[in-house]
Order: sequence, then C-alpha cells, then structure tokens
Amino acid sequence: MLLENGTYRAVVKDISIYLRGENERLTAAFRLECEGKELVHREWLELNDGTISDKAIKRLRTCFPKWDGNIETLEQGFCVQDVEVDVTVENEQDKQDTTKWWTRTKYMDPPGGGSAGAPMPDKESRATLVSKYGARFRALAGGTPSQGVRSQKPEVRSGNAAPGGQAHPAGSATAVPAKAPPSAKKTQPAVAQGAMAGKLDTQGGVSSLEECWDALCKKFPDELREKVSERWFDILERVAPGKDQADFGPEDWGKVLAEVQTDLPF
Repeated sequence: MLLENGTYRAVVKDISIYLRGENERLTAAFRLECEGKELVHREWLELNDGTISDKAIKRLRTCFPKWDGNIETLEQGFCVQDVEVDVTVENEQDKQDTTKWWTRTKYMDPPGGGSAGAPMPDKESRATLVSKYGARFRALAGGTPSQGVRSQKPEVRSGNAAPGGQAHPAGSATAVPAKAPPSAKKTQPAVAQGAMAGKLDTQGGVSSLEECWDALCKKFPDELREKVSERWFDILERVAPGKDQADFGPEDWGKVLAEVQTDLPF
C-alpha cells in the first residue's frame, strides 16, 4: 500500500555515494525507514556544469549536524545513520504501465524544517538596492512627479527617455515629439568629442534621475514640455552616447546634473 502524498517523519539507515546518469553526476542516495516502509531519497551533489551544488550541501548539513562537510565522512555514513528527518513524498504513475504507481521522495529536511519553516534569505542593504537598481525601477515606473514646476515630465520611452508623466493628446502645446531622439552618438569632430570627455571625467559627484530632471525643469520653468524634453535627451546623449538611462549609475547622474547646471538656452 502506498503512502499518501505528504510529509512524514523518517529515520536514515544508510547512505550510498555514486555517479548517476549519462553525465555521471555525483549523487547521494539515502535509505529511509518511513511508516514501516523502506524508501530511497536521492540528492544531486553535482550540477550539470561539474560544480558541487552549494544549495544541496547546505541542505544536507542542516539535516545532519554531525557532518563536517567532507565527502569522506559523508561516504562513511556514521554522521547520517539513525538521524531523524522529514521526507516529503509524492506518488507518481508509471510511464510504461499506467496501472502501477510509485512513491517518490521529493524533499528531505530536518524535523520541522520543511518548506513551510524555511528561513528567509538575508536582506540586501537598502543603500545597495537604491544605488544599483533605483534608477532602473524609477525609469520603468515613470519617475517621481516634480511639484511646483511648470514643465511636466514627458512620457516614458525606450532607450534614453526622460522621466515619465501623464501623456498629453497629440498636437497639444506640451506634447512630447512623436520621434524620440536617436540613441546613436551625435556626429562631432574627434577633437571636440575628446574635449567633452575630458570635461565629464573631471566632474565628480553623484546624483539621481529625479534630482537631475527637477533641476532641469527648475532651470527652465517657462519652457514647454517638448523643449525641456529635447534638452533632457541632448544632455543624456552628451554624457553617455548611446547608453540607456536605465543603466545610468549615481556617477552618471552626477555628470548629468553637472551638464544641467551648465546647460545654456538654445
């Protein structure tokens, strides 16, 4: 009689380390006693690329606290014998004979340490998240609306698009041009490009998408939206030709802010 699908308490009686499959990947097979039945649970210790599975090793060490992590002691088996574990089983139908069913073990965890009680991974620091991904998320979300500035933010576009906002009807005075600025480098003499690069390299400091956009809007409060957008695209292109603003980091935005502060009317 098969076990019902679910999680059961089992006792490890033996272990066998062997090479499994066509790629001969290192595998550990555990013989378990569970509800009066004998089950075999297998764990891949080696990944397809030939590296040892860090995830599998960590999970086995939580199951067997006496194991020191070395393959020699695991192969000897003393660190796993008579240890209680929780095993999750799921019955599967035979692929060749549909009248037959087999009990397959899916997971093996320490007692009470199944998926429901799995620990949460450590959080990444907020500063790291904001620094590395903040601009990308803001670009997709459309940026943060600026208060008290006449020039509204243009809609989000692919490539170097200005921060987003509510789109205006086509033909209105504040509509963004239908064609976004090209992402390719602008044609400039080699000497001029070199001079510009030297200028940017010496401008230190960091900033953010919102700070740069707000600074540009505040610098030209009486200009229509499409004019401010044109300035935005031009500045991004001068700072990093062909680079998507979603990939800008704090230092890139620092260069953009420096350009905004020196940008002249045109």
